Formats: sequence, C-alpha cells, structure tokens
Amino acid sequence: MGCGPPGKLPQCECPATRVRSRYWRRIAGLSVGRHKMIVRLCVRRFFCDQLQCRRRTFVEKVAGLTEPRRRSSMAARSAMRAVAAELGGRPGQRLRGKLRLQGGRTALLRLHAIPPTPHRMVSRGVV
Repeated sequence: MGCGPPGKLPQCECPATRVRSRYWRRIAGLSVGRHKMIVRLCVRRFFCDQLQCRRRTFVEKVAGLTEPRRRSSMAARSAMRAVAAELGGRPGQRLRGKLRLQGGRTALLRLHAIPPTPHRMVSRGVV
C-alpha cells in the first residue's frame, strides 16, 4: 500500500528511507452536486535517520490537497476563506450550509483575516 517516492523532512530536507506506519486520513473536499465529498487517503509516516535532526518521524504530504493538521482540502479551505471575506459570521454560515462546506460561523470568523491597521502619527502640540 502507498506508492510514490518518500518525501523529504521539512527541517533537514533529507529524504526518508524507512516507513514507520500507515494510517487513513479523511479530508473534506468541495461538494459535488448535493453530496458532500470526503477524500479517504492512506498516508505514510516515515522515520528520519539523521542524528542532527530533532524530529524523529514525519508524515508525507500530498501537494495541492493536504496541509498539516487540516481536515479539509485546500480547495474547500479557499472557498471558506472567500465566504468569510465576503459575508463573515451568520450570513456566511447560511451560505456555507448551502454550499455544503464543513465548518461553522466561528470557523469562518477565524479564517477572516484582520485588516492591518495603519500606524497613526503622534500629534505634537503646538506651543
């Protein structure tokens, strides 16, 4: 099970040579018609054999589909970010339900980027 070359560890950039274990990940994707799409993906966990590396194991990543510690695909997250930017809290939650995206209104609010505040100039009193 599991095919393709092993990945490289993010810190030391060394290719992995030994598989530690395999497990199944479930990733929510964009809906297809009226159906939610769940991607069931078997990923491998590798050992890092470099002595100077602090991480002993790491999980392979699927480019364009997965991100570390995320339960939704990159496309679904991008759609949620667009809904959050346009509508925000409760209206965004209603649209999210119609689009069959996973998450609630607080997830939308977390995705919404806070715009940077301009630095104010210190006013100097005129004497």
